Amino acid sequence: SSDLRIVDTADRFSPMVIGAYGESYGMTAVGMAGSVACVARWAEQAYMPMPYMDYPGSNIQWQTLRNVLELIDVSNPDVPRKVGSFAAASQIDKVLVSGSYVLLTESGVGSANQGYTVPPWPQDDLIEIIDIADPARPRLAYTYHRPEAPRHILDASVSDNTLCVLLND
Repeated sequence: SSDLRIVDTADRFSPMVIGAYGESYGMTAVGMAGSVACVARWAEQAYMPMPYMDYPGSNIQWQTLRNVLELIDVSNPDVPRKVGSFAAASQIDKVLVSGSYVLLTESGVGSANQGYTVPPWPQDDLIEIIDIADPARPRLAYTYHRPEAPRHILDASVSDNTLCVLLND
């Protein structure tokens, strides 16, 4: 299991843990939007047979992950609480925040079946931009995905209205 620690950094020489949220498993990334922690976590795991490798006696299976973005209100660090969630298209690699928008870099999107990626490889990466102006009702604002020119997202950073993405062929 994993938990989110809330740390007071007012005294940079002596940061103090002032709260924790541990009601989720598999937390993988976090970003802050004011007093809302935007936390990526595993939502589902699936073991799918690899049909192109199916031969007598084969039990090879392929694991995929689908993630959820959970929005946790940490304004009262003694009692952080989940206020909303958003089901991502695939595995969230990075959570970036700019104003009331959360940008999710995701890997493993390709021939998708309700969020699960189906071989063969390679899969495409994508960026989902989520509007969290109302954290109780996050909504998809935009998706950047170019299946005709698959690229893998190595890293990304956001500042104000500018998003920089490092891509690899």
